[in-house]
Amino acid sequence: MDVKSDTSRADLNLCFVHPDYRRRGAGAQLLQWGVSRVDEKEMVAYMDASGDGKSLYEQFGFVAKAEVTINFSKENSGELWERLAASSLPYVFWPMSRAKTEIKHE
Repeated sequence: MDVKSDTSRADLNLCFVHPDYRRRGAGAQLLQWGVSRVDEKEMVAYMDASGDGKSLYEQFGFVAKAEVTINFSKENSGELWERLAASSLPYVFWPMSRAKTEIKHE
């Protein structure tokens, strides 16, 4: 997982777990690491969720803002394009955000 940030927001990018290791807590550990970095900086977190990860992100306080579907065609696309489109389109994802968490400093 990569945490990219400016002064007010952090984008949590590219969190994937190999299918053989899903549902064992690896994704939650990765997300906890990223969220803790964002919380330390008291920033709003953003990410794009796939259908596989959306419910996990919701458990960490992320809220979907919309559902986005990518489904486009290409005239005279050729065999390669058609194979790729058949295997990956339409692609659906959810832009999500998580409110800033203020850490109590003692």
